[in-house]
Amino acid sequence: MNESDTDLRISVARIEGMLTATLARHDQRLDQHEGTLTQHEVRLNDKGKTLARHDERINDLEEDSAAQWGRVMGVLALLVSIGVALWNIITP
Repeated sequence: MNESDTDLRISVARIEGMLTATLARHDQRLDQHEGTLTQHEVRLNDKGKTLARHDERINDLEEDSAAQWGRVMGVLALLVSIGVALWNIITP
């Protein structure tokens, strides 16, 4: 084996070492990004659940509002009918 073969083998070994180190760093960064992605996914799911609860609450409020409006209209109709009855009694 001559000197140029030895130099070539050393260069290849260095390149392999650098590639191995680079691959390890990228693998570590990938793990970090996967962890971050998982955290964001959890937060997004939590926000989705919160949004669903708010939507349910809005629907409940709409139902309550419709029921309240029905009661108000019922009282108003009762007052009008009492007023008409009194008017009929007062005016011959």
